[in-house]
Amino acid sequence: MIGGDIDISLEADPLRPQRDDYEAFVAYSVGFSRSFFVDAAMRLAVHNYRLTDRADLNELFSLTASYRIADWLTLSAISSFAWNQSNHSVFDYTVTNVGGALAVVVRF
Repeated sequence: MIGGDIDISLEADPLRPQRDDYEAFVAYSVGFSRSFFVDAAMRLAVHNYRLTDRADLNELFSLTASYRIADWLTLSAISSFAWNQSNHSVFDYTVTNVGGALAVVVRF
């Protein structure tokens, strides 16, 4: 899947954080077997703050591995990594999240 999004802020309260967002993303899913599949997604976003000279480039990568035990039970491990680069260094950061999920799906 490939897509994009533009979010233009016409009004913000308070005005200071008003920004426009431009983003693109790509996602891909691979089934290694009938029970095991991996999903990956990447998002690239530019945040342009209107009332300041600040502009941020934000990147996000996520990876999910899932194993279907039964039609109604799936176990998943989820990780995401995010980076933000700004022309104001105080807003530069890197974030890593790792987690798991237990999904119970009811089909009828």
